[in-house]
Amino acid sequence: MEVKKPSGVGVDENPAEFADRLMKTVNSGALALAISLGVDNGLFEVLAEQKGPKTSQEIAKIAGLKERYVREWLGAMVVGNIVEMDSEKEEYHIPERRKPFLKKGPYNIVAFSGLVPLLCQAYNQVSDCFKENGPEGVPYSQYPRFQAFMDHMSRAMHDRNLLKNIISSFDGLTEMLDSGVDVLDVGCGRGHVSILLAQRFPRSRFHGFDISEDGVAFARDESRTLSLSNCTFEVMDAISLPKEWAEKYKLVLAFDCIHDMAYPQESCANFTGS
Repeated sequence: MEVKKPSGVGVDENPAEFADRLMKTVNSGALALAISLGVDNGLFEVLAEQKGPKTSQEIAKIAGLKERYVREWLGAMVVGNIVEMDSEKEEYHIPERRKPFLKKGPYNIVAFSGLVPLLCQAYNQVSDCFKENGPEGVPYSQYPRFQAFMDHMSRAMHDRNLLKNIISSFDGLTEMLDSGVDVLDVGCGRGHVSILLAQRFPRSRFHGFDISEDGVAFARDESRTLSLSNCTFEVMDAISLPKEWAEKYKLVLAFDCIHDMAYPQESCANFTGS
């Protein structure tokens, strides 16, 4: 299959066009970091809530942040054509048509920017892996933001879709879970899927596991807070599951995790018994 490139990209580019595209890519990477800072500090939410333009002083006061840093961040957002600025009044605002993509909700895009600082946390370790005498890989412990990021990105999606659109789309699955079965949640992260299902299907028993100690600790705390007796979690690697698990669980769930495993084929064989 031939993959068609956009016109003017690749071999069709002249040197100046290639250099321009490369510089835009580098600049976009830096802009993504600035966007992530805005997400983490609630600045997009503050701007989206305003009914009219505000100065950097006003925005900083509402957000409870230092004005000097907010002003620099706003400058980056203006240069990136994300936030608009009235240069005479030195006021900033987000056009209404852009707000759905910049604030919490089903159309939020800026939340994905958190992936950039997340990956940068292990930059040196990944670089070392390239070397012939370097390590074979980087452990998840070197990505301390990973669990929070994944939970943030998937929680709202599962709240909207897990019961209504996913479980209900399989014939007989709702009835099976209502009757009471053992369910394995592979790569459960912070356990939100198991917790949602445990609340909806009290007769079934849900067991989640993940390689992340932080993720499992969070899942246990949330389950305990909700007083769920049919939901448990443990730290474990999918490559070393007990053999009897393949027969124990009537249903195996794996959401957005298999592609992240070091040995996906072997891991799948472990929990499917194939």
